[in-house]
Amino acid sequence: MPPTELNSKEIDKFFGSNSKLFNEIYDYLNHQKIDNKEFIAKFSKWKKLFNHIYDIGDFSKLFIKQTYYILIVKGIYVYKYNKINAKKKESDPNSKYKTFYQLFQSEELSGNQIREFEYYNWTSLNENCLKLLFDILNNYSYNTSTIFHLLYEGIFSNQTRHFMGEFYTPSKLVKKMIDYNYHIGDKVLDPSCGSGNFLIGIILKIINSENPNLIKIKAIKNIYGFDINPLAIYTVKIHILIILLNKLADFPIKIIENNFLMLNSLSCETIEVVKNQNLEKLYDSFDLIIGNPPWLTYKDADESLRKRLKEISAKFNIKPAANNITNIEEAVVFLYYLPYLFLKKTNNSNVAFVMPKSILVSSHNQKARTFNIFKKVEIHTFDNSMFNIDFCCLIASMKDPRHENEETMFKTYPIKCKVFNSESMKILEEYTLEPYVYFRKSDSSQFLVKKLIKSELKKDLLPSFLSDYYDEFIQGADLLPKSLLYVEILDKQKNQELCVIDPWISPQAKGKWKKKYYSNERVECKHLFKATLSRGLYPFYICPYDIFLPLNKYLEYNLSDLGIFARKHWDLIAEIYKRLSGNDLFSRGINYRNKLCKKKTVREEQRKPYKVVFPNAKTLMSAVIEDHKGKVFLDSTLYYYGTENKREAYYLCGMLNIRNLFKSVKLISDTRHHHKRPLYFNIPKFQGTDQQLKIASLAKECTNIVANYISSVNSPRVSQIWKITQEKRKSITNIGLPILKSVEGINILKI
Repeated sequence: MPPTELNSKEIDKFFGSNSKLFNEIYDYLNHQKIDNKEFIAKFSKWKKLFNHIYDIGDFSKLFIKQTYYILIVKGIYVYKYNKINAKKKESDPNSKYKTFYQLFQSEELSGNQIREFEYYNWTSLNENCLKLLFDILNNYSYNTSTIFHLLYEGIFSNQTRHFMGEFYTPSKLVKKMIDYNYHIGDKVLDPSCGSGNFLIGIILKIINSENPNLIKIKAIKNIYGFDINPLAIYTVKIHILIILLNKLADFPIKIIENNFLMLNSLSCETIEVVKNQNLEKLYDSFDLIIGNPPWLTYKDADESLRKRLKEISAKFNIKPAANNITNIEEAVVFLYYLPYLFLKKTNNSNVAFVMPKSILVSSHNQKARTFNIFKKVEIHTFDNSMFNIDFCCLIASMKDPRHENEETMFKTYPIKCKVFNSESMKILEEYTLEPYVYFRKSDSSQFLVKKLIKSELKKDLLPSFLSDYYDEFIQGADLLPKSLLYVEILDKQKNQELCVIDPWISPQAKGKWKKKYYSNERVECKHLFKATLSRGLYPFYICPYDIFLPLNKYLEYNLSDLGIFARKHWDLIAEIYKRLSGNDLFSRGINYRNKLCKKKTVREEQRKPYKVVFPNAKTLMSAVIEDHKGKVFLDSTLYYYGTENKREAYYLCGMLNIRNLFKSVKLISDTRHHHKRPLYFNIPKFQGTDQQLKIASLAKECTNIVANYISSVNSPRVSQIWKITQEKRKSITNIGLPILKSVEGINILKI
């Protein structure tokens, strides 16, 4: 009866961190390290070289764990080596064990000569530990292509691997990428090879081919892998040794040492043990760079990596704006830097990476999405995610840098996109993607690609043409936290001079700001104002909320002008905010970036008698706030434009409520937030034309209709508002839509 094959559960049972074998060997190694000069020397060297890549407190425990892993992997190799090279099948278990023991302790065995083993050869296993290991290996069969990655994942926590940006790539995705991109004989590099899924897959494809052995050996000599993690490189080398022992015994083993290197791919600096390796001879020499680069962001990186990420992203003009620096992705830097260094600059050389899907959608990658050094870009997506993070596969060739210019950049798009079934890997859909428009700040500045859409959908867009109002609309003030500032008025006292208030708690409030920090407070009514929230916005109408603000009658921030009760209340909520956030309530919570006040006086735009608003997210709709006292303030959930001209305000309100405009805005928005995208379309400056005046008049009529409706119901519904204004809106659309379409769309918006 054949031995039972080890599955993932049994691998964890026999080898994992809760196994009898692990506990036995771990205790043994902990005992061995006591007063062990060899341990002290090896551990000190290991810690000096690798402490920056591991996010862990007790490095001694991690080093012992890694030593355990190395010895287990070595034991598996020794067992396989013995089994393959035995001259005759030994039936006596004691004899088999004796040979296993001798080989394990041998200095001549190639597994002991791997460079990375030098960090962990401070001890060996005693006979008791080796016997436990041997009995498991002798009583079960196992597939080495499975056991190594499961061991690797099981011994080291997700936290440790994810700190390095390391995510295991499912075998079916590895096979699909290899079959799609690799041709036998290609010189191929995985620059962040991990435990070797891509490299092993390629080698198995070569070995299982019908080519003669000489062709196979030549093809395997063209396989290279880099990784910063010594365990990863050791695992790859041992794994390849086992495969070659099985399939190609005459393969020159030295190639394994020279082709699979422990190095930092972003600095191209080899770790101390391989210092003499000349990497420059590998530049511009590869046909294929393939793999799953680290999914690490700047904010999670150490200082040296942060510095390198900024340097490389600046070199390739993919560095995000200052407010997005912390979102630089190591995978994106890999995508640009490694092909630039190592890929042949020919039509037939490709990079094929598993990438976070943020490369296609996130604002911090809008420079990277120009793909300015690539051509023949192709994207593969899947109907179900195989990771906790959305991902895609990106395939591209390098451009010839001698012929690179703005014109060639525009030829990058449209790019092919294929959608695959994540189980069968069959193609479900094919289409092309392209920017709906390019962006740049000036004629000399770099192009940006904000959103990719299906090419077939471009025809459904209104013409792209920056509105005359783009710079005029600004975002409202933060006015945070709502639970300290927004109020419910419970009562009025002393001839309406005092108000009794409770905090208003938003249904979306979270954590500490969901709590009520005061109750039945009294404040002077003159310090209560109105403020907006997008949740109070309806088509053509907005319901403002009550808010307490430390402003005097001149709308100035001056605490000495506050009434007695208002000052007491302000001191209370300011102290609460300081205690919970460590910040000043006015400068950080209310007036961050001076969006409410300039020089401590409410800014002019907030005090205009007519303010046109639209939300920064979700459904596009607009309303006019008529505020002749200048005491209704706009919050950051809205963009607004202040004007003295009532007709201008209602003209803009009418244009922004055209449903065709919302459809285009929705199509070009990255997420549910659209920010100022409604102004990427032709809404011309108000000139008092007959058309503009008619739109203004109709919008004012819609406002009156909606105001009457909202005053008559407890829970207004947007769908009902669209219905009761349908005829008026149809007239607005009949006039406004031709205005939106009256320009020829442009390919570049300068903002």
